[in-house]
Amino acid sequence: MKLRFVEDLPQDFRLAFRGMRASPAFSWITVLLLALGIGANTSIFSFVNAILLKQLPVRDPARLVQMHDSENGQQQNDAYSYSFVEELSRRNQVFDGVFGRFTVCVNLTIHGASAEPLRG
Repeated sequence: MKLRFVEDLPQDFRLAFRGMRASPAFSWITVLLLALGIGANTSIFSFVNAILLKQLPVRDPARLVQMHDSENGQQQNDAYSYSFVEELSRRNQVFDGVFGRFTVCVNLTIHGASAEPLRG
């Protein structure tokens, strides 16, 4: 049994290269757009995989709890000071462990320019 695809492949490549030589600008734009599309899809998938699809590196992720302050049912704050998290960890009698995050305000200066306030 012959595979027509395999037989026609060299002729298809010759036709494709002939078309690329006839209009090189179109060919370069096409290759550039394909490269950008593939790169964008790869980076988006990597982000989604890391954030949504990958399991968290903890024993039982379904048991994780997030604490926050609320007022009238509205979340007010979910970032606490280091001393608060340390005290919470010290007094903890319910959770297996405590993890915290907090905001740090710094000033960024580059080559003597004016300081730029940043939060992290």
